[in-house]
Amino acid sequence: MWSSNAFLKRCEKLKELGLSAEPDTGMRVARGFADLGYEEFYCLSNKKLVSIFTGHLSDLTSEHARFFFEIPPVEELIDRILKQRYDVEAFTYVDQRVWSTQFRHTQSGELLETSDREFSCSIAEALLHIAQKGRQ
Repeated sequence: MWSSNAFLKRCEKLKELGLSAEPDTGMRVARGFADLGYEEFYCLSNKKLVSIFTGHLSDLTSEHARFFFEIPPVEELIDRILKQRYDVEAFTYVDQRVWSTQFRHTQSGELLETSDREFSCSIAEALLHIAQKGRQ
């Protein structure tokens, strides 16, 4: 199953903030196209990509690698948040419509809360907030 454009947009933003690994074997990656949205791929060995949409095999050349960004699993996003000294406060599915995620900073006690219809987007949004705050 592929990711929503909303989640992919957040993953692309994580790359812009330097929080995306380079494409590697076994990884899911995507690239954006201005007029079409995103296309997702699995990275295979020998610098090959397979499109999740079409099954087409292609080479991942070094000159094109910069256009791709990682699609991390949600559990990895949560792990990255925990490594920034946040603890999980709560994950709540509000009225079976919106995910509310809450993380508390272990030192300052600051509460970080995000919400979105998609759990993955809410988690990615929390990591984006932490990353942007760290750049200020």
